[in-house]
Amino acid sequence: MQRRFLSALILTLTFAICVAAQERPLWQIGSFDGSSDEFGAQAEGPFDAASGQAKNWGATQQAVVESKADAAAARRIRFELADAPSGTYTLRLGLIMTSPRLPVVQLEVNGHKGWFYQRPESEYKEGNLEAYIFPQYAYGVLPALIPAEFLRQGANEITLTAVADPASTALPGGEDTSDAVLRYDALALVRWEGWRPVEAGWSRSTLHVAPTALYRREGGQLCEVVHVVRGWTGKARPGTLRLSVGGWNATRDLSTGREFGEQRFEFLVPEFGAGAAAKVSLSDDRNESPGRGFTFKLTPKRKWTVYLVPHEHLDIGYSDFQTKLAELHSRVIDEALEMSAERPEFKFSLDGYWQAQQFLEGRSEAERQKFYDAVRRRKIFVPAQHSVMLTGTGTAETLLRSFYASHKFNREHGGPWDYVNITDVPSYTWSYASILAAAGIKYFSAAANADRGPTLMLGNLHRRSPFWWEGPDGSRVLLWYARHYHQIGSQFGLPPKLANGYEGLQTFLETYERPDYAPGAVLLHGSQWENTSLHKTQADIVREWNAQFEYPRLVFSGFGEALGQISKGVEEKLPVVRGDGGPYWEDGVASDAAHAAAERLNERRAVSAEKLSTLAALVDPRSSPPRDALASMWDSIFVMNEHTWGWGRSVTEPHSEDSERELAYKRLRASMARDQLEYVLERAMTTIAGSVETPQRALVVFNTLNWRRDGWVEFDLQKTREIVDLETQRVVPFEVLEDHPAYQRIRFMARGVPSVGYRTYQVRDKAASQADAGTAPSTSTSPEAQADTLENSFYRVRFDAESGSIKSVFDKQLGRELVDASSPYRFGQYVYVKGGDEPARNQLLTYRKTAPVARLEIHKATRGRLASVGRTPTGARAVLESSAPNTPRVETEVLLFDDAKKIEINYRVRKETVYKKEGVYFAFPVAARDPRFHFDVQSTVVDPAKEMMPGAGLEWFSSQNWASVGDEQLTVAVVNRDSFLWTFGDIVRGTWPKEFKPASPVLFSYAMNNYWNTNYVAAQGGEFLFRYVLTSAREFDQTALARLGWEETTPLERTLVKAQDQTYPARKALPAAQSSLLDVDNPSVLLSAWKPAEDGAGTVMRFIELGGAREQVSVGGALLDDAAVSVCNAVEECGPPAPAAKRFGFSLGPRQIYTVKVSPTR
Repeated sequence: MQRRFLSALILTLTFAICVAAQERPLWQIGSFDGSSDEFGAQAEGPFDAASGQAKNWGATQQAVVESKADAAAARRIRFELADAPSGTYTLRLGLIMTSPRLPVVQLEVNGHKGWFYQRPESEYKEGNLEAYIFPQYAYGVLPALIPAEFLRQGANEITLTAVADPASTALPGGEDTSDAVLRYDALALVRWEGWRPVEAGWSRSTLHVAPTALYRREGGQLCEVVHVVRGWTGKARPGTLRLSVGGWNATRDLSTGREFGEQRFEFLVPEFGAGAAAKVSLSDDRNESPGRGFTFKLTPKRKWTVYLVPHEHLDIGYSDFQTKLAELHSRVIDEALEMSAERPEFKFSLDGYWQAQQFLEGRSEAERQKFYDAVRRRKIFVPAQHSVMLTGTGTAETLLRSFYASHKFNREHGGPWDYVNITDVPSYTWSYASILAAAGIKYFSAAANADRGPTLMLGNLHRRSPFWWEGPDGSRVLLWYARHYHQIGSQFGLPPKLANGYEGLQTFLETYERPDYAPGAVLLHGSQWENTSLHKTQADIVREWNAQFEYPRLVFSGFGEALGQISKGVEEKLPVVRGDGGPYWEDGVASDAAHAAAERLNERRAVSAEKLSTLAALVDPRSSPPRDALASMWDSIFVMNEHTWGWGRSVTEPHSEDSERELAYKRLRASMARDQLEYVLERAMTTIAGSVETPQRALVVFNTLNWRRDGWVEFDLQKTREIVDLETQRVVPFEVLEDHPAYQRIRFMARGVPSVGYRTYQVRDKAASQADAGTAPSTSTSPEAQADTLENSFYRVRFDAESGSIKSVFDKQLGRELVDASSPYRFGQYVYVKGGDEPARNQLLTYRKTAPVARLEIHKATRGRLASVGRTPTGARAVLESSAPNTPRVETEVLLFDDAKKIEINYRVRKETVYKKEGVYFAFPVAARDPRFHFDVQSTVVDPAKEMMPGAGLEWFSSQNWASVGDEQLTVAVVNRDSFLWTFGDIVRGTWPKEFKPASPVLFSYAMNNYWNTNYVAAQGGEFLFRYVLTSAREFDQTALARLGWEETTPLERTLVKAQDQTYPARKALPAAQSSLLDVDNPSVLLSAWKPAEDGAGTVMRFIELGGAREQVSVGGALLDDAAVSVCNAVEECGPPAPAAKRFGFSLGPRQIYTVKVSPTR
């Protein structure tokens, strides 16, 4: 930083020598820990150094202009010295920079006045509460030398006043010091014994010479602002200071108004090159010659271009009702249009297409045309993303589809299609890089809020920016990671002031003033907070600044424009970063576990609905996919993935109207998405079933994945009826889940449902002798179902009744015990954690290393019993019951299968509503030696020990479908059907680790928490369902695990054909028993989507490679007859078509996302 003088040449004149110096602290206020937490909000009168407490010293001190630096603005510290002063004294000030302007510290010691300039030394010092919200954050210790003669034996008083820097005060807006604040870390008076002054007049003097990033034009010449700071102790005499560079020189008078400290001089030096010779000369009243001269070399600062991207953050909720914000953000667009009309250079960027959507729905045609024109002229920018979404929760298809509306809009109205921005949310799934590149997006501007997401403090990604973020498939996007999302406002203030920018920009630019930063330009991301009316005068800042300074040159810009210019010509020199960001903020979603689970299911079923709707239109050309219903379905899914869950005070005021209404709106979107997808599903399945030669009553079961599979099917069956597999003509056994007078809710295993196809079951009347018969799980024991054991050809599972969980899982194929018997947890045990708010301010609740650790209490489920053990039509089943604090009932169902190497574990949890901080887990301790953990994200598998971004979250992880732990001879994987968060080795304790070092080989499903203090749900209670599927193998087969994960999280769909459905004679084109409607010959790829093409001509298929290898794929089927195939990007910008005679093939790279369009040729 410029104020650190790190890049300055430092010339030190020392007229004193130090012999046997020894430090002796006299008193201290606070701790030098980078935090002002220990201080109160305001100072409480004069501070007694002997008896005062830190809480009585205010954390901040407002600066005043020099003319008002009087007693009313000062802080007083009173202390006693037992002995006569001797040696040298230093007042050590730990200061935290949280405002654009750095006040000068005016120090008075018993009436002797001196000034000292702040010198921040480090950015984002770990452990500071304020760090997450103040983008100018930096830290430093200022040593103020105090001559011993200014002190006295007995009573002493030091006063501290924050004085606005006169250089910035002289600029427009400088008299307003609201953005000049002194923030304290700690203060200490230290005595150094052993200093012996040599000369009385200049007892100790220093000179700091520092070129700055500020350039002005004077007399037709380009000049760089150079600061010279002279420091001294002892009584100073009048004199002059002369700076000479080449043939230029200028002189300044030395101050005599202050008796010690520092004096800063500002020189406008004509442009000079690197290594320019410079000389500083000092003279005083006893030396009227040019004085002592000191020669050194200067290195000029860069001539920066700073791209300002005016923008405000979008929270769909948080500050107000979602429905109201639709109008407020439309008003923001109104304001931006007016500002750009008055100031043609002004540009404004939206934070999501959602804002444009609301504007277009609520404005007149005339206003819409103004908006279209501004987009075409690049005055307003609409980003690719629907809104600011949590990338760790959604599927790849959800994230890709969130771009579609913006893509259509920008292509129609001339806007750019090259960038996304994510504001507020601090970390992103690794697959997002590949998803962006697949959609043709080049640039990604991220702006973090580090509350519960300290990416910046741990990883310094802003210092690496811009960098190429390389996705799992090797594709790249250029990422700029900003310190925060309102940087224009934080550097210049709102309304903007040149005085703020004079200091704030220098500090900001010093981060990038280093040899390894290749570009000559930087970006300031955003201008103001979320959901606020625009500050009109921000449109003036570029014009006003550029009238005063040649450099830095300010330019209004959009994100894509700025990153294109910043990287131009230096693309090959930019660093490359790979890895996952860790789901810092996604943990809050687990505060609403039931609705989070509903959303997970919606996203998978939405893709199924779209596939079947596409198929229906191909099977019956009279049918057309219901595009409005599909659009509405996806829109609700996007809103559910948007990062705002509720009101800003949802945790502290959970029963307020704001909290309840905003949460109700969010949850409503989950219901809306479900209703829409079921509408689409039922229409599509009914259409397809109408072309199948079914019996009068039949159940048609659909598989939307591109491989044959088994799966559970549930439906209501009349007690007088049975189901028969049409292909085998065998009665299908089933389990009774609910028994009612006339019908039963049943579950059966549908076997061998074809890929992207169906299987048909007849629903027929039973014979009279069987009319009252039902099938329920047997509770009798057998060799496969002993008193405390389930066993099949793959596993032997033994139970621990007391804990309501599993004692042992023995893999017969591997000949190995899977459960770590030494773990304090049983396998599958419910774990309830109390104490997350003990004490109230602790490290678990936010990143704050100075805070105490939370006093967590771990309660494992107890008082359990083995309720039943028995056979089922598919294998064996056990039910256990247990309980824990605030959890009166945990029912655990364990299922083994005769013909599949997997174990299902289903939990039905009854939990009380608790507002105290809590966490809920299910523990899976695995007997792995030197354990290695993995989890899957949208398009790849992540090793958290090797594949995480700098600063990534390492305490909890978000998986798409599964997580695993193992060693060289074992992999145990658990599929998470309903939850999505995992911790590895331990529960969440708020350690915020920098390295992944798991404490044990335990997989913890992190099912619930309420650790957030804002936005998310304060408490949750009621009935919850959490389902898991376990499997094990010797090898770590990523493809097999991916297929299992998608099978277990993507349900089979079914429709019941009734007699009244088919009285009219119709031609049935499809086979009765079963059929595959699309053949994908390679099981290592996933058909992640099959949808109607956006242009209405044909359909679009999307594939994802699952195993990390290059694959050849062939796709075919009768429905592809007379088709042409085009390769497209993920938003359906397609190349030329090539004919395909019922089949087409392609090569798929490792982890690649691949999109093709299949168009009819006639």
